[in-house]
Formats: sequence, C-alpha cells, structure tokens
Amino acid sequence: MDTKRLKATMWAYPWDMTAIGKGRFLDLIESAGMTGISMATAYHAGLFVTPHHPHHRLYFPEDGVLYFRPTQGTAEQLSLQPRLSSLLEAGEPLRDTINEAHSRGIEVNSWFVCTHNTDLGMRNPDVVLRTAYGDPLYYGLCPANPKVAEYLVALLSDLSRAHAIDAIDAESLGFLGYPHGYHHEKDLLGLSEKAGYLLSICFCKACLRKARETGIDGERVRRVIRGKLDAIFEGGPGIAGESDSLAAIASDPRERIDDPEVQAYLQMRVDVVMDLIRSVKASLRKGCRLQLIEWNTPDKWWMYGLDQGLGEVVDGMIMCCYDRDASYLERLIKESRNALPNAAIIGGIQAGYPTCSSPADVHSQLSSVRSSGADGVQVYHFGLIRRRNLEWLKAGLSESR
Repeated sequence: MDTKRLKATMWAYPWDMTAIGKGRFLDLIESAGMTGISMATAYHAGLFVTPHHPHHRLYFPEDGVLYFRPTQGTAEQLSLQPRLSSLLEAGEPLRDTINEAHSRGIEVNSWFVCTHNTDLGMRNPDVVLRTAYGDPLYYGLCPANPKVAEYLVALLSDLSRAHAIDAIDAESLGFLGYPHGYHHEKDLLGLSEKAGYLLSICFCKACLRKARETGIDGERVRRVIRGKLDAIFEGGPGIAGESDSLAAIASDPRERIDDPEVQAYLQMRVDVVMDLIRSVKASLRKGCRLQLIEWNTPDKWWMYGLDQGLGEVVDGMIMCCYDRDASYLERLIKESRNALPNAAIIGGIQAGYPTCSSPADVHSQLSSVRSSGADGVQVYHFGLIRRRNLEWLKAGLSESR
C-alpha cells in the first residue's frame, strides 16, 4: 500500500493573512497538514461568509483587482489598465508571505483569475464576450482580443519574475460561459445547459476578425447560432428538464451542430485559447509551474477553448468538484490522468458545507482523491471554513495515506 503523504495545498485570500499576521496564518496552514498555499493575486467580487476572521463575518471583496504590485513600467504600457487593491497600501501580502513560507517548506502559488473580470469589462466594453445577439457579457473578457492577451501575458510573466512563487494557478484562462453567477440573474424560462452554451459562443469583433483571417464566415455562423437560440426563446427544446443538455452537444450526434463552418468556428476558439496558454507558459520565469483550474471532464474542454494537447503545455491541472458525492471527482481525476499522462493531476475539493459537514466527509473526499491516482489535493478554502474543519483536514490527510 502507498504510504506517501498526499501533497496538499490550500486556497486563501490575502485578507486571511493580513488580518492575523503571516506567522499565525502559516501556523494554521501547517496545523491543517498543508504543504502549500494558493493565494489570490487577481480576484473578482462576491459576498463571503468568514467564520473566523477577527474583524468581520461578511466580506465584500473589491471587484477585479490585483493583490500584487506589477513591476514599474509593466502595467503602464498595457492597453487595459488594472486596478490595485486597497490592501496594497499597507504592504504586499504575497511578497510578505513567500520568504517565511519557503523557510518552513511551504510552497506558495499565485491564484490568478484571468478572463473573469467585471470591473475591467465594464471599463472596457470593447474587450468583453458578445453573444450571437451582440449582447455583452461584461464579466467575461474575450481571450481572442489582443488587448486581453497582452494584459494576461504581461501580468502573469511579471508576477512570476518579480515574486519567488512556485506556480501560477490560473482560473478561467479561456472562454468564460453563461451563466456565471452575476448579480440577481433572472431567467424565467429555465434555460438548459445547451442553451447556456450557445449563449456562451462569442461573436465579438476580435472573434469575427479572427474568423475572417482563418477563412471562416463568422457572420454566417452567428446567424446559425442565433437561429437555434431564437427557436429556444420561442418555445423549442432548450429548457432545463428536457432531453437537451451540455453533455449531449459533446457526445450525442443528434445534438451536435453538423455544420462544417460552425465546427471550424468552434475549433478556432480552441486555437485561440491554446495559443494564449502557450504564450503565458513561455513568458513565465523558468521553474514557475503553470496549472489550470478546471471543472469539466476532458470530453467537454473544447467547449471553452481547451484541447487534450494541454499536457504538452501546462504543468498541471487542478480538477475541481465540490459535490458531496465524490464519484464525479474520481471520474474527473481518472479521465484527466488518461488525457494528460505527462501533467500533474490535482484533485480540488471543498472542505466546508455542503461537501463536508463532518470528519468522515473530509476523510471520504481525501480518500477519493488518493484512490483516483491524483498527484495532490487542493482544498477550498482557508477563510471560508471553520477552524475545526482545519483540524479535520489534518486528521484526514494522515488517515488517507
């Protein structure tokens, strides 16, 4: 039996550390059995319940800000101008944590949310995703837009070179989908996953220009997708509960759009994202790993711009599933391992409600990660779970050997 300890990393926010100091923060990370932390360095807005923060129980993070200071001259020459968090007025949490963490043998990763940035989208509507109707998805930046690619490559490169981080954990490095938890979403139709995917296909100026350069009639593709959406809005299949699902688009020939030009357009999206990922990887400091955070099984990666050539580009995949039933998590890990034999496959779990309400739940999640053959586990989330759950993790990591 393999008795090697499971490599464990925990997601954290900068305000988790600044509120209690880096020494106490790292003490708690170690006490939970963690060998690494993944600290947010670019993040979105939200409303978070924070059970053990010393100053608040509810927290509204600033929207779309950076939690590190780019090297002077880096951001100034970008077409898209990032906003810096007000937390940086008192110091830089990432830089403050790295040296002491490394002295304790704790790895430090940068958790960077890439194309999900509502603040940047609202300030720069020319770079956001556009539906087949031309409607903007302000929370999603289009990776086909050169300004977006420039922004991500420059900042991620600078982040890796100016800080001794061990890895970048990139979230949403690709085409974002509809819906994505925007404020007070209203949908009285009950749109299915398939309808949501059709609304996710971008037809912004950058995508249409890329299509023309590739020899694809993007306007015709838009008309095809819009026609399918019109049929749904007028009462055709495409409502939740009907035999119409995201999985069907990927695997059921009856549901696929059997139009060569549409298929070429969807492949173009994959080429855009894969080229961007290659550019990001090439820009990083040697020795800094690139890991993607992903939720879908490999057969669906193409829908948001990924393909199974990822294993030749990225160093690892963090495959997340926050279901109480760990069967989908096991499937994610096993199928990703088969698809990317050369990349590290890490299981992403949630150590709080509703996934884990007891030590047995934590043990079950960790055991599933290990038995599925993962190279490690990444745990969500230091500041959002109770302190007792940190103790459950310590015990679970020991018991799941």
